[in-house]
Amino acid sequence: REIQLNSIFLKRFKPITTKELNMKIMVAVDTSNCSKQAFETAIQMMKPEDELTILTVWKPIPYFLSPRNAGMLSSVNKQLIKEARKTLHRYQEECKRHNKDVLLVMSHGDPGRQICAAVELRGTDLLVMGRVGQNAFEQFFLGSVSQYCVRNAHCSVLVVKYDPKKFEEFLRGPAFLENTLLCEALSGKPPIIVDSDDSINRALELLIENHITSMPVHDSKNDLYLGMIEVADVAHFALELDSADLPDCVIQKQLAETKCAQLLLGEKKPFIKLLCDVTLLSAVEEIMLKKRIKRIVVECDKGELIGIVSQSQLVKFVLSKIEKFDFSHKTIDELKLGYKEVISISQDKMIKEAFRLLRENNITGVPIMDQDKIVGNFSQSDFKSSVNLSLRGYLNMTLKEFLKVKPDKYHPSPLYVTPETNIFELLQEFKNNCVHRLYVLDCDKKLIGVISFYDVLRLLVV
Repeated sequence: REIQLNSIFLKRFKPITTKELNMKIMVAVDTSNCSKQAFETAIQMMKPEDELTILTVWKPIPYFLSPRNAGMLSSVNKQLIKEARKTLHRYQEECKRHNKDVLLVMSHGDPGRQICAAVELRGTDLLVMGRVGQNAFEQFFLGSVSQYCVRNAHCSVLVVKYDPKKFEEFLRGPAFLENTLLCEALSGKPPIIVDSDDSINRALELLIENHITSMPVHDSKNDLYLGMIEVADVAHFALELDSADLPDCVIQKQLAETKCAQLLLGEKKPFIKLLCDVTLLSAVEEIMLKKRIKRIVVECDKGELIGIVSQSQLVKFVLSKIEKFDFSHKTIDELKLGYKEVISISQDKMIKEAFRLLRENNITGVPIMDQDKIVGNFSQSDFKSSVNLSLRGYLNMTLKEFLKVKPDKYHPSPLYVTPETNIFELLQEFKNNCVHRLYVLDCDKKLIGVISFYDVLRLLVV
């Protein structure tokens, strides 16, 4: 008898080839790892001219089972539809990365029957699906969707048995980032937020108290996020006041009375928000590397902010999963990591000159040099140490003087690695010292490069 296919064709991409399609391949997927392995198997065996269809089937809960709870069951079924759409969206992104034309199909009903009906309707030549191992007892009493399809599908069926070891090998390097969601990299701590009506001084206090360099600014009246305020923004505002030759007391008053919203008016920094189910690879590749964004605001599907993922947080997360990356044993010299001309500043220059140098070159830190010898590091975060000093006196202090009064927690001595340092040791240095850059020195202690979080993230993707 004929089986009706209850399908929703979500999206069809423009074909990537003008050749006549050779073979129609359908992959039946759900949220399991065995489906991911089946999908990868299909991708590896496909020719460029083959046509690909991704099908997922959700099984509704019939209302007649519990008429009194029809409302609740309706809500459950809506959630099942939502999860099915999310599944197709993830495979859509995978197909984009593999540059594959794909037709996405969602169906509801008995999985085995719906898959077989879709195969017949589409004129499929090969059905690919995953299968988790079952013993004879489970197969006899529970049956198997893959068994049903092998017996009833009007085409050849390739059943890919789930192999955890093989799948673990697949989830390495960039593939690990592809299969890890952005929300998994969150620290679990609630985000620190400053109100748009709070003063710049209050923002600086929050940044210092929480050991962070930036945070979102929220307009509570309109329930709107205006952007991110950074330590650097406060420093540059103070620098502008200083250049206007205002008395120190007037500068301090301006910092106490100027609102965070006013500070952001002249800034055109992008405020990037992503849903928590975006993949790490997409976040790193499209946002942090291409757009040079250091922090991503993460929100749930209801639009609520649930956390912030920074470059430093990602590096710490990767360190906890370092076994996923084959290059962890390789040295800086082998990978030629961080070998570049380094912008530096003399220890005889003033702090305000260092801040200008950072802004002009769009960098966050710079090595302090005594002729050819590196003697320290100056970064935007060092503005935090100005709170106990006269602002004008701080800005006009030489870097040599600054290094003598710089608190120990801000690392007065420069942190460095050598060309023989391997990537695992490098990431450990980043994590243990809570720094944003490490300098590369040769055997004669000569500065030959600098490694930032950007360099590490680029290495992870490439």
